[in-house]
Amino acid sequence: MKKINNINQEKNFSYSDLFFEKGNYILKIKQLLLALVGWFCFIVPTFITIDSFLYYLSKEKYGWMFWDYSEGIIEIKFLLVVLSFCVIITFLYAISMTIIQNNRRESVIEKWPTFDSVSSIERGKNAEKFIEERFGEEKFRHNVKYFEVVPEKNLPNNELSKAIRAEMDDYDK
Repeated sequence: MKKINNINQEKNFSYSDLFFEKGNYILKIKQLLLALVGWFCFIVPTFITIDSFLYYLSKEKYGWMFWDYSEGIIEIKFLLVVLSFCVIITFLYAISMTIIQNNRRESVIEKWPTFDSVSSIERGKNAEKFIEERFGEEKFRHNVKYFEVVPEKNLPNNELSKAIRAEMDDYDK
């Protein structure tokens, strides 16, 4: 029997981009110019800021003086402190996670699960059982073209999660 509502329908996850297709020269030129303007708007102020700060740090030996506002120098120093702090925290986090993962791999420390697979399988079974009681078998539900749910069988808010939780509580006892 052929399923009408096939859950495992093949999905096309590919995409197309007009930029990389043949032709579309106006789009390519427009996007390239926009990208170049964007890079220019990023590189020029960065160059000016770095060069002015270098001029200040080297006491007028290196760089060019585009500006010498004291607020700007203080702000750059502040940003350098903040970025340094962020780099140190990121470095410490990466090192600690590497040590933990290496110790877990070598079974030096306990491997704690990220989820309880047994209870998740049980929750899935309980949900399927609840849905079958309420709406019929899976085969029927997936092969029917039109199904009208009587008002008594509509699910109120959180009823499915409550039913699964109640079943799990019975299972745990």
